[in-house]
Amino acid sequence: MKTITRVGKIIVLGARRCGKSSTLASMMHSLDSSHPNIRVRCADTRTEDVMREKICDLKQIFKSTDQNFTDTVHDTERSMDADINTYNFDVTLCKHLTFKVACTDIPGEKLTTDLTVLSEFAKDANVIIVAIDTPYLMEKPESLGISLNYVKNITELIKAATIETNDSKQLLLVPMKCEKYAHSNRMGEVVSGIQNAYRDLILYWRQKYSNTPAYIVPVQTLGDLEFSKFEKVGNSEVAQYKYVGNRNFSPRWCELPMICSLRHMLMLSWENIKFELQPSNTKKKFARFLSNI
Repeated sequence: MKTITRVGKIIVLGARRCGKSSTLASMMHSLDSSHPNIRVRCADTRTEDVMREKICDLKQIFKSTDQNFTDTVHDTERSMDADINTYNFDVTLCKHLTFKVACTDIPGEKLTTDLTVLSEFAKDANVIIVAIDTPYLMEKPESLGISLNYVKNITELIKAATIETNDSKQLLLVPMKCEKYAHSNRMGEVVSGIQNAYRDLILYWRQKYSNTPAYIVPVQTLGDLEFSKFEKVGNSEVAQYKYVGNRNFSPRWCELPMICSLRHMLMLSWENIKFELQPSNTKKKFARFLSNI
């Protein structure tokens, strides 16, 4: 049986230095290693090089003998001309269906410029992932946590991209670096914080896309490293993290946003895909697979 190929587009929006590309690498790494029927491959050399580098950097964090890890999260002297990057993946499902998935990472720096230009990327996407810096949202005063996550900018961008379109899209709100809150059974607080901060976006989405609700899909980007506190050092603000557990790179839940994305893109294509599947028992196999992811 021939392999059926479909194209899917994902856009990732979020704060400066919240770790979008690193979490994307963790998502693809976790998806490829956690689901027996899904295989992820980088579709070009550049994507492969960047993803490999990101995973190596994340693993390197756990080779330190220090008790804590420090990350610069906000630097007033940092350049504001970060590039928009698209990473391409071939995602194979059950051997006979492949999605060519293009994931476009919009740097937080861009969210303070012309939203009209950025909205074109979101308009073309099947799935919109809003990456949320969970420590920012939970630990900063409410107004600052919302501002640093560019909540209003992202809401305006998504509205501009979808207000005049009728195509089906999926919205995923993905709180990242959730280790501290997962380990202390505070994920309910994270969900409530997101529902409050992104209230306008969630309400708009509910009215615009009543058949495809927005989902909150938390991830633990690193696993055995959890947020501790913020500190001011010169013009930079740094986040202190502490090692926990076995001090291993062990991302958790990271495959879930990609599984949600794939399921949505499969649902969009399913009626057409069914006509290309032969024989009938193959159709049943794919229908069963679709209902299980």
